[in-house]
Amino acid sequence: MAEISDIEEECEDLDWYAVDKSGCIGHFATGGRGFLPRSVKNSSENRLALHSFFVELPVSCASVCTDAAGNNDFFLAMSGRGLYSYDYLPGKGRNLGYSRNCIPTSPLKCEACPEKIQAILKHTISYVLFSQAENVSPQMFS
Repeated sequence: MAEISDIEEECEDLDWYAVDKSGCIGHFATGGRGFLPRSVKNSSENRLALHSFFVELPVSCASVCTDAAGNNDFFLAMSGRGLYSYDYLPGKGRNLGYSRNCIPTSPLKCEACPEKIQAILKHTISYVLFSQAENVSPQMFS
């Protein structure tokens, strides 16, 4: 498996995914600035497999968005697929974390996904509940 390089991490707007303790799924957009957990950085193929799966899902629910989300249709669409959607926190440094932009009205659970997707998601587990965490930091992931 190909690892995501430091250059890719620092220059590309990468989308990655994690599961929380309750089985809810989070979507994170780096904007070329957000950190990547080691489990995500370890496999470009796994990150792309998750991204392909989630962007192809139909929108299935409404979203509640914060003012920070603005008119970003992508965050709305990801949340409409049942994912809690986060964007990087702007500032100095890569490890500031992410801020939740959109909340799904009907969250998609990991166990509702195909087994292959479940297995990849379980590599990146959040110690907090996405339904409660407005912000997440690097220390909140396994």
